[in-house]
Amino acid sequence: WNKWKDQNKMIGAIYTQDGMKNLEVVHRIPGWREKYPVFAACAKLGEGWYLPAEEELNKLYVNRADLSNQARIFGGSSFIETRYWSSTETSSTGAWNVIFDNGHYLNAYGKINQGRIRAIAVF
Repeated sequence: WNKWKDQNKMIGAIYTQDGMKNLEVVHRIPGWREKYPVFAACAKLGEGWYLPAEEELNKLYVNRADLSNQARIFGGSSFIETRYWSSTETSSTGAWNVIFDNGHYLNAYGKINQGRIRAIAVF
């Protein structure tokens, strides 16, 4: 996904622990579904689905083996060893990513780059 159409603009998605708050920030932007398609794709899954914030994404990394097993049991897909976007911005041109083969963070990964996402919902 290339998640940001406004690639050189800080939009205020700065929450590190709560991706739902980042989604609420995005919702206030006119035309957000077109400007930020990755947020729209997560929201399209239904009520309560969103792109995880930086620290939520790290928790997914730490628990990736168990979560991947559960996902397969219920017909979903496993995490793969690649980078996943968070919803947390670092600057006007960057956002946090977590690399799922080693757990490293990329804090200035350019918004123009493509990467994978994993929507989550709290239940």
